[in-house]
Amino acid sequence: MAAKSNYKPWLITLLACVALALLPTGAVFTLGVKKYLLVTVAGILCCAFSLLDNMVIGVLLPLAYWLCGVAPASVVYSGWAGTLPWITLGTLLLTVILEESGLLRRIALFAIIRSGASYRGVCFALLFSGFLCSLFTSCCVQYVFAPLAYGVCRTLKLKPGTAAAGVMLAAAMGTISANGVIPYPGFIGVLTAGASTPEDPVTLGWVQALWSLWPGFLFITFYLWFMLRFLIKAPQIDAKEEFRAQYARLGPVSSGEKKCLAVIGLILALLLTAQWTGLDTALPFIVCPWLFFLPGLRVAGKDTLKNVNFGMVFLITAFVAVGSVAGYVKPDSIAETYLLPLFEGTNLLTTVLLTYAFGLLMNFLLTPLGYFSAFSSVLGSLYRSLGYNVLLGLFVFQYTSDAVVLPYENMAYLVYFSFAMFGIRDFAKLYALKIPMQILFICTVMMAWWRFIGLV
Repeated sequence: MAAKSNYKPWLITLLACVALALLPTGAVFTLGVKKYLLVTVAGILCCAFSLLDNMVIGVLLPLAYWLCGVAPASVVYSGWAGTLPWITLGTLLLTVILEESGLLRRIALFAIIRSGASYRGVCFALLFSGFLCSLFTSCCVQYVFAPLAYGVCRTLKLKPGTAAAGVMLAAAMGTISANGVIPYPGFIGVLTAGASTPEDPVTLGWVQALWSLWPGFLFITFYLWFMLRFLIKAPQIDAKEEFRAQYARLGPVSSGEKKCLAVIGLILALLLTAQWTGLDTALPFIVCPWLFFLPGLRVAGKDTLKNVNFGMVFLITAFVAVGSVAGYVKPDSIAETYLLPLFEGTNLLTTVLLTYAFGLLMNFLLTPLGYFSAFSSVLGSLYRSLGYNVLLGLFVFQYTSDAVVLPYENMAYLVYFSFAMFGIRDFAKLYALKIPMQILFICTVMMAWWRFIGLV
């Protein structure tokens, strides 16, 4: 059965590569660009269809660039010399430590109890606690909150359906949708790396990103209210005592949790004072999680490291290689030849809408990480040619990672979907209206904010 289920995705991947291989080369579509696209498309489709483990893709994709002569090893593996893989490793490690300490569960239960434990209160509690924990970990708690939300559904005795979907998606919005507010290294790091050129490197600090994107929190909060008000019939529940009992079973705040809070406080203090100290905002996430292995702060050990998703570190760095190799091969001429004419003569708002539409289309076909790495260099080239700030294009492009109607469009949503508390129809019903509302929000509130801070 497994072999049959994998047959079609492998066939699609093979046919896509064969179609690319048969295309004739020329002045624009050179042999170097052709080999680059072949390797890139194969890697992206393997990721999109989950044909190979993340670690395997993370190793084979850059290796293929090197072995096929697309770019030298110094270019292919240059991503490992940057901060992105180490930020990713640090935040993933921090997430595992916070989960093992029980702090994440304590925060979620505390928020639920304080909300009154009504249905709507539980949903907003999951949203806000998800935001808080995302702030601590730079959005690396997406998968951790899925079982927490499932446990809440079980406590509320909710059957699979729209009401259960509301609970699960409230947690997802506080952790997955939070990518559009709180800088997630896996997305914004790949985008900035791909859009950078030696002459015009694109840099974005943690605080700068948060300052540029924070109004998105208002939209996420509004959309959850909209779902609960118009799309979900809230069940009558009374589970406050059960949540109190679960919180009581956690016992007093442990020394491990206190140490976690101390290190989190240190990370946030370093981030918020970086504009005065000149500290690279990558350093707190790279260094601080390893403090938990030192005497006095030790709350982590060998078993903790076993639970870290190292495959994601390799996968994200491999997709950085997609951008690095693009800068070496320079397929930008394709964008200038075929895409730039579509954008020429358009005003800024039209350019933003076209960028969103392109990202929306790609999100139906590929995973966010895949199309971010594949098209960030093209996007950077387009916005430079038009005289617009490259960060503006990257921010709009990143929003489309959450413009989903089906769970498969974003791997993180598949984790929530896997708990079988809602169906595809429930998901589509609750999320379909989010796309037009998000477009309206970007064109009004975000554009006004970006003009105010000088990004536009």
